[in-house]
Amino acid sequence: MEMVSFNQGITILPQSDLKEIDVSEGKIKVIPLIPHINWQIGIAWKKDSYISYATRTWIDFIKTKLEASKDKTK
Repeated sequence: MEMVSFNQGITILPQSDLKEIDVSEGKIKVIPLIPHINWQIGIAWKKDSYISYATRTWIDFIKTKLEASKDKTK
């Protein structure tokens, strides 16, 4: 999101993540996608290979976010 706010990138986020983003300063513009996109995410890595601490942290973060999103839809 920081890269987006500095005009260095774009991103597609689930609606649940938009609640955490401050768009009041006008640095970030939110454009809803119509029709809505139902998406699935997959993470893959080479079996029995080293996974860095940063990668393991990222995987844990993604799992936490996905589980939280799933709980909100129940």
